[in-house]
Amino acid sequence: KFSFFKRLSYSLQLGIGSIIYVILSRIDILMIGNIMSVEDVAIYDICVLLSFVVWFPYSALVKSSEPIIKSIINNRELLKKYNFDLKIAIIISSIIVLIFSLFTTLILSIFGENYNFGKETLIILSFGYLIINFFASPIEFLNMSGYVKISVVILILSLILNIILNYILINTIGIEGASISTITF
Repeated sequence: KFSFFKRLSYSLQLGIGSIIYVILSRIDILMIGNIMSVEDVAIYDICVLLSFVVWFPYSALVKSSEPIIKSIINNRELLKKYNFDLKIAIIISSIIVLIFSLFTTLILSIFGENYNFGKETLIILSFGYLIINFFASPIEFLNMSGYVKISVVILILSLILNIILNYILINTIGIEGASISTITF
């Protein structure tokens, strides 16, 4: 049954989830800025932005499938095609991780010599996003399946745990700690 208020409530929940996603994606940078130097923020930010490239193939597949997810789940042929496309996305992401791993110094030196201090950070983030691709994004599937309330609760808990883990790891191992915290949540 279609109801304006039900759709409005659903939209508000998706909006809250999106806001939490944005905070989660930037909380590490804010915390590095408060704990470390501006230079560390710049190095970490470049590593994060570069590592997002690993996640793009999977994200494009999920986002382009959202409008027809119920059809995909209920149709064996569409599901087979989706799984094939998922394998391609993971292969592309794996190639990107390999390139980042082999040419980390070259890639980061484009931004300046000091950016090479982010080598480990870029590798941690890249492998982390590849692992996320393998295990899918549960929040995306919860949202697509209509379980937005559950995803918002999970995102709130993730935000709290991410702040705690960032604080501990940034203080102990620096920007590499922020990268570990980022891929954990």
